[in-house]
Amino acid sequence: MIKEQNKKMISNTAMLYLLTFAKLILPLITFPFLTRILSVSSYGQMTYVKSCTNYMQLIVDFGFLLSATKDIARLTNNSEISKICSKVTYAKIFLSIICFIIYLIMIFFIPILKRDILFSILSLVPIFLSIFLFDYYFRGIEKMHIVAIRFTIAKLISVILTLMFIKNDNQLIYIPVFEILTTIGAVISTIIYLKKEKIKLIRINFVDVIDEIKKSFVFFLSDIASTAFTLINTFLIGILLSESDVAYWGVAYTLISAVQSMYNPISNGIYPTMVKTKSFKTIKRVLFIFMPIIILGIIFCYFAAPSIINIINGPQYIPSIKVFRGLLLLLLFSFPAIILGWPTLGAIDKDYEVTKTTIIASIVHVLGLAILIGTNNFNIFSIAIMRCITEGCLLIVRINYVVKYKQDFKVT
Repeated sequence: MIKEQNKKMISNTAMLYLLTFAKLILPLITFPFLTRILSVSSYGQMTYVKSCTNYMQLIVDFGFLLSATKDIARLTNNSEISKICSKVTYAKIFLSIICFIIYLIMIFFIPILKRDILFSILSLVPIFLSIFLFDYYFRGIEKMHIVAIRFTIAKLISVILTLMFIKNDNQLIYIPVFEILTTIGAVISTIIYLKKEKIKLIRINFVDVIDEIKKSFVFFLSDIASTAFTLINTFLIGILLSESDVAYWGVAYTLISAVQSMYNPISNGIYPTMVKTKSFKTIKRVLFIFMPIIILGIIFCYFAAPSIINIINGPQYIPSIKVFRGLLLLLLFSFPAIILGWPTLGAIDKDYEVTKTTIIASIVHVLGLAILIGTNNFNIFSIAIMRCITEGCLLIVRINYVVKYKQDFKVT
C-alpha cells in the first residue's frame, strides 16, 4: 500500500512540476523579453497590477485548493464529489463578485491602477475564469497530469502570442487578452473531461455554500497570510515609492519566485500521500534530498547575481542586484517551512496550527514594515531583508509544532 502511494506521489509530483513549468517557468521566457521591450515604468505598472490581481485570486480561491483537495481525496462516490465541486464553484462565484467590487474601489483610489483602467480590469478576468478549472478536484483524485498538460499547452500558446505581438508599451493591453483566450481554452477542456467522468454541478442551498466558505476559512487565512509576505510588499512599494522601484523589486522577486516555484510541486505532490499515510519518514527523505541542492544553488546565485540580472533583464535593472542577493536567504528558509506546513502538520489535521504559524509570521512582517516606514528606512533592500527574517520566524514556529506533535506521525 505504501509503495503504491509512493508511486502516485512521484507521478503527481512530476505532473505538478509540469504545471509549475507552465505557470511560472514558461512566463520567464517572456520575462527578459518584456523587461527589454517595455519601459521600466510600464513594466512596474504591469508588476503592480499583477500583484493586486493575485490578491483577488486568493480571495476567489479562499483556501479551497487545500480544503476541497482533502475532502475529495477521501471520497470515491461521484455524487458526493459533485456536491463538493458544486459548493466550491458557487462559493467562488460569490467571492468573485466581492472581489470585483473591491478591485473597482482600488482602481479609483490607487493611481498606478487608474493609469490604464482597461488593462487593470482585463487582468482580473482570467481569475474569474479559473473558477472553472477545478484544480482541487484533480489534485484530490491524484490525476494532476490532466491539469498539467492542459495548462501547459494554454500557457505555451500565451507565451508565443506575447513574443509575436508585444512590441512596445502601447501593446501592453494584449497581455491580459492573451491570458483570457488561453484560459477559456483550458476551461473548455476541463468541462469536457468532467462531463465524461459524470462530475456535474448540482443545485446547492446558499446556506451550504456559506458553510463551505466557513470550513475553508482557516485555509484561506493561511494562504492570505503567507502570500501577504509577498503581495503587501509590492502594494506598499507602489504607494510609497516609485514605479521604477516596483520594477526593480519585481525583477528581483520574480527570479526568487521562479526558484521557489520549484518547491510547490514537491509540497503539493506529497500532500495527498501524507494525508493517507502520515509517514514522517517521507518528510525527512524530502528534506535530506533537496536541502543540499538548495544551499549550493544559493551560493552560486550570490556570486553570479550581476551576470544573472544583466543577461536576463538588461543593464537598466542593475539596481535589482542588491535586492536579489538580499532575498537569497528566503530560498533557504522557505523550503523546509513549506514542507513542514500543510504536507506535514496539515496531514495530521493540525490546520489551526499551520494557519497560526503563518499569521504569527505575517504579524512579524507587518510590524517590521511599519518599523521601516516609521524610521524612514523603507526601501526595496530593507524590505528584502525583512522578508527573509519573516520566513525564518515561520520556519522556527513550525519546527516547534512538529516537535510538539511528533507522536501523531507514523514512523514508517
